[in-house]
Amino acid sequence: MLCLENEDSRIESWVYICFIVGLALTVFGPIFHYIAFVLALIFVVYKKLKYNVPLIPNFTIYGKLTVYCLATYFFYCCVTYFYHFSDWSIWARESSVPLEILFGVWLVAIMINTRAKRFTFLKVFFYVNMIAGIWLVSDQIGIAHFPSSTFFNHNMLGPYLYLIIPLHLSYIIQERMNSFIKAAFVALNVVFIIFSFSSITYATCFIEILIILIFTYKTKLLDVKVLVYAFLLCILSLFLINSYTHGNISPLISREFTQISSSSVRDLTSGRAEVWEFAIYSISQKPFLGWGKNNFDILHKQYIETFANSLKLASNYSFAHAHNLYLMIAFEIGIPGMLLFLLAMLIPVWSSLKMLFSHDNEEEIWPAIFLSMFLGQLIYSLAGEMILDMRRDVAVLLWIYWGIFSVYSQNKKRELL
Repeated sequence: MLCLENEDSRIESWVYICFIVGLALTVFGPIFHYIAFVLALIFVVYKKLKYNVPLIPNFTIYGKLTVYCLATYFFYCCVTYFYHFSDWSIWARESSVPLEILFGVWLVAIMINTRAKRFTFLKVFFYVNMIAGIWLVSDQIGIAHFPSSTFFNHNMLGPYLYLIIPLHLSYIIQERMNSFIKAAFVALNVVFIIFSFSSITYATCFIEILIILIFTYKTKLLDVKVLVYAFLLCILSLFLINSYTHGNISPLISREFTQISSSSVRDLTSGRAEVWEFAIYSISQKPFLGWGKNNFDILHKQYIETFANSLKLASNYSFAHAHNLYLMIAFEIGIPGMLLFLLAMLIPVWSSLKMLFSHDNEEEIWPAIFLSMFLGQLIYSLAGEMILDMRRDVAVLLWIYWGIFSVYSQNKKRELL
């Protein structure tokens, strides 16, 4: 094992702290994780030049497969965007999104590659994003203004919440603290979820929480008192917030649960079934190379003008995206590209399931984190917003999961020290 000099070790510690703080702060704007990436990249290159430290992370088998999928996805995007070429600057900008994913995964795999580093990241991320969550709720009830323009309406909370909830719950479970304090943290996270006012977010986060709770029950970490206290505190919090907003919260919550329980396809999908039908129709026309980026709203408008009467469409509103991650990727770059991206999410699900059923890893919570988040990603993508390039300050959290997963191993000897 290669050891850095004492001074460089101290520098590396500071770079690591800046890196994880930057990742945690990305909810406030992408500038934070960009600064973190630049600092980490400079130090990684410095270590390579001075100590010849390998630039390839210590990927696991499943980690390599995931990275191969993302790399192939990047090259496939480059080809399809070139096929729809209109300008070099546009081609470069469009291709930069999957490249950023690869770059982020690579850096995270290098920087957060041991059990101690994972826990430090978890702790920093938790407290920074608890502040962010409270701030976001305060913004929505008119107490404070959140600085990031990402969360300009309730729907923007969905991608952010299903990405942070597994990390938050896992930290609460692992950290030694009073049962009442744990319950308060759990209740606050439930309030965050409720304030998304999104039925798909409710369903996704419910599945994620259920997976984490099953893990805590399996490992005998489940404290029933915490759940009881959390339930009571959540009810009390919602009652107080509803009173403060003069009863404006309860109708919104009722609306979402009415939608979830609806037997009508239109009501259940918020009218998205028609735009999904258009997306499927368009994909069938160009299944391999897609239609390119920024064409969805134009083609959807033409589709409505042509088929509104014959198909008896209920809505004449044209959408800018499909409200379904899989359909949107297939529309833009074709079915093969969509399958590559889907596979990059399925591999961590399969791997984490294997690890959770392994007797060698009963006390380690990260497989439960991977399973809950990637399964949540799969579910949310059925009706959720685009997470790749529409909100990069939120999307970077997905890259973090991929990066940590790619070098996560049950065998502690494989970890870089």
